Amino acid sequence: MHYAAHPAIYLDFHDLDLTDHAGFYNSFRQLIFNLFIQHDYLKASDILEPEDFDHFNDFRHPKPPMKDEDVAYGPCVLTRLLATHFNESCMVFIDNFDAPAAEMMVVQDNKFKKVVMSALRYLVKDLVASKFVSHSLFSALDFIAPRDISELTFVPVLEDDAFGRF
Repeated sequence: MHYAAHPAIYLDFHDLDLTDHAGFYNSFRQLIFNLFIQHDYLKASDILEPEDFDHFNDFRHPKPPMKDEDVAYGPCVLTRLLATHFNESCMVFIDNFDAPAAEMMVVQDNKFKKVVMSALRYLVKDLVASKFVSHSLFSALDFIAPRDISELTFVPVLEDDAFGRF
């Protein structure tokens, strides 16, 4: 997927399974691994180095157990590989960014809540800070997602003069 000249990755947090740790872990892993499947053409790249193929395969064909932090780092690895392959910085689109935070508001298990929010926070902070990402856009119904990610700016689209007309 490309947006203008930039390679792009798209994540949708809506379908993450937040019933328990195992469900979240499996759905989160699947979300990340699907990114690598979408960019399978990288396996045939004549630009990437051998160690890049190793990193690609680590996420494309994971060997369990893979730690949550390692899984969350997957999109950062992919943006680096895409930027190297296309010699262009990436764009990141995350849809339903606030869905996990909204659902976590009613969860009683604080340990599970911390695991979910930490994994998502880690993923987002690394992506936004990556030198391989030039732009990112996260859609949300409300800004109830982690507020400690200072790199994010909340723009209420319907109330914004520039965006509201769309």
